[in-house]
Amino acid sequence: NQVEALWQLYQLAGGPSWRYNQHWAPDGDPCAFDRRWPGVGCTDPCEWHDGASCALGMVTSLTLDSNGIGDVGAAAGGTGPQM
Repeated sequence: NQVEALWQLYQLAGGPSWRYNQHWAPDGDPCAFDRRWPGVGCTDPCEWHDGASCALGMVTSLTLDSNGIGDVGAAAGGTGPQM
């Protein structure tokens, strides 16, 4: 699940202290049009082949350098969340 993986990254990488962390929430949708999570790139809208878990979009990229995170894998303890 993309949301679970992103939330795990947020917790492991000190998300509560990020400069741009508005809308990040364990029950949120990172691709919601009006509440998109900063640093999360999405495709909109989903296609039929993206599956039922793709509500408003599908995560396609992470750009978290403005929050001081250059290497997402290192921020997650060297393993990186599976998306």
